[in-house]
Amino acid sequence: MVRELEIRQKMADAIKREISVPEFVRWIMANDWNVHNDSSPSAANLVYDIHLLLAERDNVPLDDQSFLQELGELNKFATVPVSLTFESSNQSRTIDVEQPSVRYVLKPSALPSRRAVELTP
Repeated sequence: MVRELEIRQKMADAIKREISVPEFVRWIMANDWNVHNDSSPSAANLVYDIHLLLAERDNVPLDDQSFLQELGELNKFATVPVSLTFESSNQSRTIDVEQPSVRYVLKPSALPSRRAVELTP
């Protein structure tokens, strides 16, 4: 099983040139077995997108720099699930946030006596 976060970390390592393109390709090939069976749908889709990019690289003259730029585009917009818990003196509420097109900003409450945060898109 390969997790999406692991894949995105390896992509970032390649983009930052902490690992070479061949090292990244070897890693993805070694870790994508059964991705369709034992990984999340988002991890599987990311692996499929990387495979398409690799296929394009084989068929079209795509140098390492161009490959890394395309890889960066795949890594640009990630959906990261987050759970936030809001507590007050008499209740606690947890919400799950998973919206790739909305950036949430946590801000301290306007009232200094409150220990709350405001979630705004």
